[in-house]
Amino acid sequence: MGKSVSVMLGRGSLAHNNREFSTENVAPALTPNNVIFTQQKLRDAYHEIFGEALEQYNKKQKRNDRKIPDYYEHIRQSKNGENLYHELVVQVGNRYDTGIGSADVETAREILSQYYHDFITRNLNMRVFNAVLHMDEPDGTPHLHIDFIPVATGQNRGLEVKNSMRQALQQQGFDFQSTPVLPEGVVSASYGKKQPQIGGGRWLDAERAALGNLLKQRGISWDKQGTHREHLSVSEYKACAEIVEKKIRDMPPTELEPREPNRAMRLAGVKSDEVIASRLAIEALQQENTALRAQAELDRATKQAEDRKNASFDARIQRTLKTAADMERKADLVKAHYSRGIAENYQALERKYAILSQSSAQLKRRCDTAEQSYHKLEESYPNR
Repeated sequence: MGKSVSVMLGRGSLAHNNREFSTENVAPALTPNNVIFTQQKLRDAYHEIFGEALEQYNKKQKRNDRKIPDYYEHIRQSKNGENLYHELVVQVGNRYDTGIGSADVETAREILSQYYHDFITRNLNMRVFNAVLHMDEPDGTPHLHIDFIPVATGQNRGLEVKNSMRQALQQQGFDFQSTPVLPEGVVSASYGKKQPQIGGGRWLDAERAALGNLLKQRGISWDKQGTHREHLSVSEYKACAEIVEKKIRDMPPTELEPREPNRAMRLAGVKSDEVIASRLAIEALQQENTALRAQAELDRATKQAEDRKNASFDARIQRTLKTAADMERKADLVKAHYSRGIAENYQALERKYAILSQSSAQLKRRCDTAEQSYHKLEESYPNR
């Protein structure tokens, strides 16, 4: 029996990948089974990759406003569509044939570990700074998160080494397609917008083929049916679900299995004789729905973690401001105290000076009187 493979773009949550917080689908007791291949802080990776190129770029600039103080912040605040990093989520099989606790879970771990090491060798322009193999989700499958920065070298404009997925893929021999192909029958407002597709999908297809070859090396056939897709938004998923439902309805009766309508179907007005569904197709939709729910839970947990971090940061700022205000008030009190003491001492000195001045004047008058008396005595005794 074959296994499917999945190599798809993830949303990228380093806090979730590194288990700084856990969602409901994670069993903390199993977290020690996770495999950490590499963990580097994103800022440190940026400094290591782009630091020298940034220094050389700034040296060439004659105007300060053209200099880039921090390339990490430059990309983070960029409005040109660059991402600080990208993520691939890689998986072998599904939760029914390779789920956590199944007999094939160790095989999946070995395949994904080999895939990670091959990925680094194969993708020299994709600088991996964080990679973790998750094996602590009881209702899921072992899956690998690879977080990387696309690095383009030998650039003539801007930094000689820069963050550019387009240039990085071109240097690896893959084209870049900025507008995705609209799947047949899908009508979605989100498809009307510019949505970048890495290497026109060719790079991802090559990565899936590489993962499929690792299966074949272990004597496992690669089941390509429904093995991979681009990440769909909720509206896109619903549109695809409608297409699948239509195809199910159009299938010959011999390939279908009659089902009674569930509560949701009855509320939607579906009659019993209209419910004809393919068991495999329904299970595929259920897997898609589970994935969407898990992603929504991850997004919610990520937002809560960020909110807690922001609240903690705000509280720390408030405490710092309060401490600064307290110190300022103490400084004013000390200043007022010493100023008052200095003024009092100055006034006391002024009073002493006035008394001394008066005493000096009196002594001078006495000296003058004594001198006059002395002269008179001399005049009285001229022959002396």
